[in-house]
Amino acid sequence: MEVITDQIPYGGPSDPRYRVFVVGKNIFAARDLLGKVPLVDDE
Repeated sequence: MEVITDQIPYGGPSDPRYRVFVVGKNIFAARDLLGKVPLVDDE
């Protein structure tokens, strides 16, 4: 599955957040694997 990942300092250097972006139609494979693909942090 092709994904793009990065890390951002959300609350500063000691509070990083990791993001994963699924490329193309792999979003459907990710949904099958996870059961649900969250669209925002609180899901």
